[in-house]
Amino acid sequence: MKKYIFLLVATIILGFVAGNKARADCPLGWDEATIIQPYIGDCRIKIVYCYKCGVTGADPSNIKITFYGWDNPESPDCIGEKPFEIVWEAIRQSYFNKCQIPDCNTGNTLRVVVEYPICAKIINLGYTSIEIPCSFNYYCQFVMNICYSGNGQYQSSCEGWQTYGDPNSCLPQRPPLPPPGYESDCFIKYECKCP
Repeated sequence: MKKYIFLLVATIILGFVAGNKARADCPLGWDEATIIQPYIGDCRIKIVYCYKCGVTGADPSNIKITFYGWDNPESPDCIGEKPFEIVWEAIRQSYFNKCQIPDCNTGNTLRVVVEYPICAKIINLGYTSIEIPCSFNYYCQFVMNICYSGNGQYQSSCEGWQTYGDPNSCLPQRPPLPPPGYESDCFIKYECKCP
């Protein structure tokens, strides 16, 4: 019972703290979406991203992940590549429901440019801790081509990925949990790659 009460309190805290920090500041003509991913083990994820739909034009479709946060970052369920896969899958499903994806039989694909911060920091609130992204001083951009193949299935191919910014703006490894009331330095949370 104590575990459920703690998880409920942690969820509420993530909602309030992350809600205050999770401002998308989307570019003009873009929309904002928020996803709250249910618990995966002891890890609950909140994601905010900007997106733009469209198949044509010089800058057709884009996704910019502006916020991702965990309400229990010390949990093994929140560490490693698994959270990245969960974040991308949640965004993929949300984006595909919002934007029209071309049918693979037409020979057309939707070119999607995705950007996300590579670095994160831990904030120790005393009674729990959360992990949030650092700024876009060091970020990843990858490009995917996607089409709908029927029966709820999609095909995608990675066109490539690249990092931008200063890799020295983040520690190379995850730091220890800071004392209550403090936040850690930024550290490299993800590698840059196509999912």
